[in-house]
Amino acid sequence: SVLASNCGGDSAAATSGTFTTLRLAQAAVSGALASGTITYGADTTTVTASGGSGSGAYEFRQQGGTGSVSFAGTGASRTLTGTSAGSAPIEVRRLGDATYLDSPWVSAGTLTIAQAPLQVVAQDAGKVYGDPEPDLSYEVTGTLYFGDTAAVVSGVTLSTATGAAATAGTHAIVASGGSAANYAITHVPGTLTVAARPVTVTADDVGKEYAEPAAADPELTWAVTAGTLAYADTLASVFSGAPTRASGEAVGAYAIGQGSLAADANYALTFVGGTLAIRHGPADHLVTVAPPGPQTAGLPFALVSVTAVDRYGNVADGAHGATAYEGAKTLGYALSGLAGGPTHGDDAYTTAVTFAGGVATTPLVTTLHRAQVTTITALAADLATPVVADVASAPFEVLAAPVTHLAFVVQPVDTRAATPF
Repeated sequence: SVLASNCGGDSAAATSGTFTTLRLAQAAVSGALASGTITYGADTTTVTASGGSGSGAYEFRQQGGTGSVSFAGTGASRTLTGTSAGSAPIEVRRLGDATYLDSPWVSAGTLTIAQAPLQVVAQDAGKVYGDPEPDLSYEVTGTLYFGDTAAVVSGVTLSTATGAAATAGTHAIVASGGSAANYAITHVPGTLTVAARPVTVTADDVGKEYAEPAAADPELTWAVTAGTLAYADTLASVFSGAPTRASGEAVGAYAIGQGSLAADANYALTFVGGTLAIRHGPADHLVTVAPPGPQTAGLPFALVSVTAVDRYGNVADGAHGATAYEGAKTLGYALSGLAGGPTHGDDAYTTAVTFAGGVATTPLVTTLHRAQVTTITALAADLATPVVADVASAPFEVLAAPVTHLAFVVQPVDTRAATPF
């Protein structure tokens, strides 16, 4: 028999004229990666094999590692796509043929599959100062691969200012933590916008009585009439300043404005104004106004007016919450003029008088029988002790009645004889 051999190859014995082919070892095979790093799902690289002997095809595989790849293509190279992040050792070999044995697996290098970038973006939120905390949420942005969804991300924590610390203005919403297989997470903060809490303050209506000199104003008070204070806030801690009123000291109504009253930045203040009323005092005495021209003795005429006023001369009309001088009153009258007896038994006046809003509404018919220059003063029984004296009318003249005819009276003649003393 004849024994043929080849170092590194198969051996076979030839007997009875039949030969068995001996397969040889291949020349060295090598492989190389075009890039040592790719990103999960985002890009690819190639691995190329070369060398060896014969006509056998090249084979490629991943041998171990913490990541994974897929292979695509034919011939001496493959396209590698990272299907999970980590490391992927790549090996190549060449299959044998009738002449050559399979080559051993050799390393083409280790491919690193980097995690794909992904952002966790905290969503903006808003609330009013003092209201319940809003729900916080995030959105996953970036490209997801191989059917992945946002649910691949878990364990994210969101935090922001809460309670009284969430003052009016803006605060960061911070995203932290979280993980996602095959993805590298970065966090993008959001913004919590806190609006000022609406609150309405209404000024109280107040008043004072007219005086000379002017009395001090009462305190201009106010109250919260809409909205509420939040947390442990108090009127003293939230508000500063004070309302003011329009200037003036005459009887009348004066607007109360916001003045320097203000709320801190956590509150949106709406101010509703009020009124300070300066009212007349109680009726003190009467003021009489007579006709300006001369009157005729014995003929009736009407007084122009009789008015009730307070001690400072303000009409007692009841305005601005004061007490009006009204209703049925009994008046008396005084004249000035002829010394020792300015009145006449037949003089006549309207004494039962009705007042409304401080002014006599009954016609004031008067008849004087003495020719004179006089004033007339109305006197009220219920104002018998005034602080200030009743005010008389301006002087006016009462003229003697004209002579319209003569009347002769025949006196009887006493015909009796005189009686001597």
